Amino acid sequence: MPESKKAKLVLLDFDGTLVEGDIFRDFIIFRLLEYQFLIRLLFAIPYFLGHKLKLMSNDKAKEKIFRALFKGESSSHFRSRVEDFWYHHGTEINPAIVDVFSNYQKEKADFLIVSANFAPIISAFAGRNFGFDFLATELEEVDGKLSGRFASPNCYGDEKVRRLNIRVFDRSLYSEIHAYGDSRGDLPMLRWADKGYLLRRGDWRKIQ
Repeated sequence: MPESKKAKLVLLDFDGTLVEGDIFRDFIIFRLLEYQFLIRLLFAIPYFLGHKLKLMSNDKAKEKIFRALFKGESSSHFRSRVEDFWYHHGTEINPAIVDVFSNYQKEKADFLIVSANFAPIISAFAGRNFGFDFLATELEEVDGKLSGRFASPNCYGDEKVRRLNIRVFDRSLYSEIHAYGDSRGDLPMLRWADKGYLLRRGDWRKIQ
């Protein structure tokens, strides 16, 4: 019998690539109407500044910010607010990738979101849209509450490639692997793929 045709695998960064903007920032803004959350934000400001001034690494600042904002919050409440956020925010994909995305759908490609954003945020988006699988930054939960710590390394930069090497343990299962991103944190993933594309000024620039 003839061998079945292998599908392409398309790797998609999330914030700024599959969707526009910084979704975690938008989620924080969405929650500012909550009085208790507004107080927590005051404690997170030094870490925002530390990251902005490059006094803290991206990974360290991100976990510190998350801990200040969400430590002790019930996991179910966090997920409920994520669902509310997507309901109000909408889940339209980035206009810059619409045509690219549509062409891959016609080819019946497989898709995998690879994001430094948080797993519950990506999961809720994927569930409302395409049901894509994903790799993201996992959150630690203790007794039904967020501990404020990450349960996995921040899925950024080289960590994306490390996670991909585990998930895609046999590249020969796919005809080709293509990857799309919009920032320097995506470059290791774009170089890992057979073809990588970086979004610059609204256009996709092939980097290899």
